[in-house]
This record gives sequence, C-alpha cells and structure tokens, in this order.
Amino acid sequence: MKKATISGLVAVIVAIAMVIVCGVGSNWFKNGDIKTWFDNWGKGTVETELSNDDQKDNEKPVTDENGTQLPNDEIINLPRAMTFRSATSLDGKDAEYDSVTVRIKVTPVETDIKSITYTATWVNAASVWAKGKNVSDFLSVKQTTENSTDAIIQCLKPLGEQVKITATVTSQDDASASAECIVDFAKRVEKIEMTLTPLQGDAETVSTDSSNYTMGMKLNSSSMVKTVCSYTDFTVDDGFEVEVKVTANESVLSQMNGDIGYTIGVSSATIGSTFAFDYMFYETNDSYLHGAAKTAVYKWLRENTGPSFFSFTFIAMGECSRFEKSVPVHFNNSALVVSVTGVSFEESNVII
Repeated sequence: MKKATISGLVAVIVAIAMVIVCGVGSNWFKNGDIKTWFDNWGKGTVETELSNDDQKDNEKPVTDENGTQLPNDEIINLPRAMTFRSATSLDGKDAEYDSVTVRIKVTPVETDIKSITYTATWVNAASVWAKGKNVSDFLSVKQTTENSTDAIIQCLKPLGEQVKITATVTSQDDASASAECIVDFAKRVEKIEMTLTPLQGDAETVSTDSSNYTMGMKLNSSSMVKTVCSYTDFTVDDGFEVEVKVTANESVLSQMNGDIGYTIGVSSATIGSTFAFDYMFYETNDSYLHGAAKTAVYKWLRENTGPSFFSFTFIAMGECSRFEKSVPVHFNNSALVVSVTGVSFEESNVII
C-alpha cells in the first residue's frame, strides 16, 4: 500500500514538473503571477495583433463624421460626412485608400423608382480657392450602374473647399427625397526642406523633392539648422511633429571600414537646431573622428564618390497622416578638407 502511495506521489510530482517545463516556453512563463497561470484553462487562445506606431497614419485613411475609419473593400451606408487623407495625385493611380463605395437606403422599399442620381458641388463655389475650379477634377462620384443606389467616391486631388455630395431618389410620380454628405480633405505634408547655414560660407538646402544631396560645405563646419514643411490644400487642419535623423547605410559603411582598416560608425541621432557633420562620425574607442582615422575616411570618400553611406531621413507625424522620406548624402571634394595639425623637422645626421 505504501509502495502504491509513493508511486502515485511520484507520478503527481512528475506531472507537475512537466506542466512547469511546458510553461517555460509559453506565455505562462512570461506572466510573473503564478496564481493566474490556469485562469484560462480550457478556454482556448485569443491572439491579438500588436500595434505598429509607424503605421499610425494608416489607421484613418478615410473617416466619417465620428472619426470612424471607412473601409474601401466593402459597401458602406452613405455617411453624413467623410474626410479623405489620400488622393490619386499624391499616392498614385493604385492608391489603396483614395476611394470608398457608398449606398443609400430608399424607403419605403416598395417605392416605384424613376431615377437615382448622385451629384457633387462645392459647398462654397464663390470661395477664393474654389472659384473657377471644377469639382470633377478633384472628386469623382460614379454610380456603379445607372439608377443604382451604390456609388464610388474617389478623391483625385487634395481639396481646398468642402464638397457636398447629394443623392436624390425620384419616384414615378415625380416626388423626390435626398441625402447629403460633406467631404473634407485632411492636411498632408508634400515636402520638407532643411537649410544648413554654416558659420562661414553659403547656406545649403536639402529637400525631400531631391533624389540625393551633394554637400559642398566642409565637414568640420558647424551649421544652424532650419526645417520648413510644404503642405497640400486642405479643409481639415493637422499639426505635424517634424524630425530629421541621420540613417547609416550599413553595407557601404562596412565596405569602407574593410578598405581603410578602421571601425568607423555613424551616429543615428536626431538633428537639432545645430549640426556638425564631423561629429557625426565616430571611431570605436573614441567619441569623435580624428587623426589618422579621419584622414583615412576623407581619402576613401574622395576615391569612392558613387555610394552614399548615410542619408537624412525626414519624418513628419500628424494626427491623420505620416510623411517619411530619406535623401542619400554625397560629398564634394571641397568638403573633405584635412586640416594641418602640426609641423616638425625630420631627424638628420648632417652637422651644419
């Protein structure tokens, strides 16, 4: 009897040990509160998708009057208002979120329908922005078929004036009823420019409209930094936080380090109100680049003008949209000046 009791006890201990071992590789082990390990026993698993802050703008591509996202892959009831943040002219003809398909509900369902129309007009056609402009050049409203209750609303260009969409149903006795929707466009960043003004020499501007930037000022120059954004037309304002970061091209950096025999890094810092290129580079054991390592880097850059081993990355984050673009940086030889650090005489056995 004792033997059976001991065997049973051993079996229980082994079972508990196996449960703990299994828990080590699971979410149990990540949960420090042991008491809750078995709370969901037998209830299945619920997977949640982690949020990605970098995709914050994609949460609200088109919204209704309550700020709720409107899907573009299903038919929705025509809302009272909607705000676009995507337009074909900005995001290309295959833009994912520049259109929505809407539907109106006709009551009673037995209505003898004569016609259904959708029209789009400026809310204030006499405004400075809208005057002389055709709504159809900026917003497309097309029914899926003639007299259909469904229509595709597509934003072609950013709006500087609100648009009113009117869906009108006329019955066989010429009675009619209408529903309206006001369309807005949220402010978008089109371009960011950063002007670098050195203490000596001419100012230089880096623009996100450029495919690359070739620096002419000396690397050891300290510059004042000013960043300016250009925006699209809009009817809904948005505040943007702008930052510019230095982003290293690790493959080119690795190639250079292999060629020169040093381990050089590029500081991935956010650029503030002042900036010095020379202090952007650092050697493994030193706080900044100097001496023989600096000379080797400058020499390599003079001989390898093609590859860019770092870029300026421009980021503007707003409530409705996010802008990001990187501009590769190259150097003129005039920027790569090695300064004299001293003068000495060579030793000689000649006696004068």
